[in-house]
Amino acid sequence: MQAVFLQRRVLVAAVAASTLAVCGPGCPGKTEGAPAPTTGPWSPLVPLTGGGAIGSPGGTHPLVTDGDVVRFVWVQDGCIYYRRSDDAGKTWTEPVPLTSGGTAVYPCSLELTGTALHLIWPDSRHDGRWEIYYRRSPDGGKTWEPETRLTHGVDLFRMGTAACGEALYMVWGGKSRLEKVAAGPDTWTWTWGEISYMRSPDGGRTWEQPVRLTRPSGSAQRPAIAASGPYVHVAWIDERDAAQEPPWDWEVYYKRSTDGGATWGPDVRMSRTPEHTRHPQIVVTPGRVCCLWEDGQVFNGTGMEGDPALYAGVSSDDGETWTEPRRLTFVNAPHGFATHCKAYACGARIHLAWQDAPEGDGHPRATYYMTSPDGGLTWDAPVRLTAPTDGESGAEAVAGTESYALVICRSGDKLVCTRCDLGH
Repeated sequence: MQAVFLQRRVLVAAVAASTLAVCGPGCPGKTEGAPAPTTGPWSPLVPLTGGGAIGSPGGTHPLVTDGDVVRFVWVQDGCIYYRRSDDAGKTWTEPVPLTSGGTAVYPCSLELTGTALHLIWPDSRHDGRWEIYYRRSPDGGKTWEPETRLTHGVDLFRMGTAACGEALYMVWGGKSRLEKVAAGPDTWTWTWGEISYMRSPDGGRTWEQPVRLTRPSGSAQRPAIAASGPYVHVAWIDERDAAQEPPWDWEVYYKRSTDGGATWGPDVRMSRTPEHTRHPQIVVTPGRVCCLWEDGQVFNGTGMEGDPALYAGVSSDDGETWTEPRRLTFVNAPHGFATHCKAYACGARIHLAWQDAPEGDGHPRATYYMTSPDGGLTWDAPVRLTAPTDGESGAEAVAGTESYALVICRSGDKLVCTRCDLGH
């Protein structure tokens, strides 16, 4: 079944409230309406890590909120560290190491189910393969149960996680094919595999066996996942339709489950452009699903060029049909470079952060933030969070509630935090 795209010239602001509980990191079951756009100033950048810290790209949630409680994890020197804030990111506890062995690798992710906090990460302790490990805290991060190896024989590259009710969901892209691409004097490596899925129906106490979600072999990567009631949504990039050589004209694909991940529907192609499409995110809000990605580059034989921007498609019927993709960002267009976005949903609000090039090539890239108060139908103006004096920067995590927003970005070899109150 192909995607059915709904043409919409006018976005209707008044939408009936959904009765379906929508689950996302830090906001299980929230359905309240969104406040007015952001009004408070963004705080100065505050370092949260030491040198050598690594962020978590893709569909992970290294930053999660639960009211004013914020939790953050990152990888540094082969270990995952954890910090907590009880005042919406204004102050933080000291870092606490959560893993042993010095073999943890990025990306890492947190999820909340009730009072339980869940940590999921790749670990290379077995023959260098990036296997999936898991650790559970039954009391929200105060104490932690032993580390658990969830997979055997897996070698992942990127992953995504989600939670809804007591259920935990995980997807990853394997490293079954490495594609070498000549780019002038350099050689790029594109990592491809198959998208696999795994579920815990009982808050991490037990885990079902992995399920392969994609065909053909070795064509998919960088999955993201979201869950809402019985619906589970997965997005990823795929080169199965590539017509260029080398095959850089990738597309975003989507599929869903309507029974909590027990069975899955067909693959749906979300993008249809001759450009380079990548880095999807997917989030759920009351009555809506929003899939985001970047598009607009072409490969010129030595590198990428073009007008890369962020795009979004929105579904108001749990992924059955989707709006036409809509361009969201225009920073320094056509000389910007919107890339590696991170998205997070709480209530009806979507928090979005990404890296862009406001001064063009040859200048430090900056971190930007933008928010939608209505599940992706409309968006506030973007806000630049870092200055040229901060050096090269990019979004590593974003989270928030209906009352505040936080962004973790890179500054040198450290991860720093900035926050903003959302006003009425």
